[in-house]
Amino acid sequence: MKVNVTAEDIARGIRVSANSCPVARALQRCTGDRLATVDGSRATVNYHRNFARFRLPPEVSYFVSDFDAGRPVAPFSFEFEVTP
Repeated sequence: MKVNVTAEDIARGIRVSANSCPVARALQRCTGDRLATVDGSRATVNYHRNFARFRLPPEVSYFVSDFDAGRPVAPFSFEFEVTP
């Protein structure tokens, strides 16, 4: 599944917020799980009734770190697969 982190996600994202950072917002939109969260290098989603916690690609973790630190970030995409 391709996840697109948009400029709007970045603008509305909240620093150091597991469920309101830009990546969490993009996962929520992509999976339909309003409670999807991002915690450093991991994300948790409930997708099609399958609860999954998965490791984020390194570039996503770097993005989250930069965003939380107030450094400039740009829209990007990443792939992930949720398995039961």
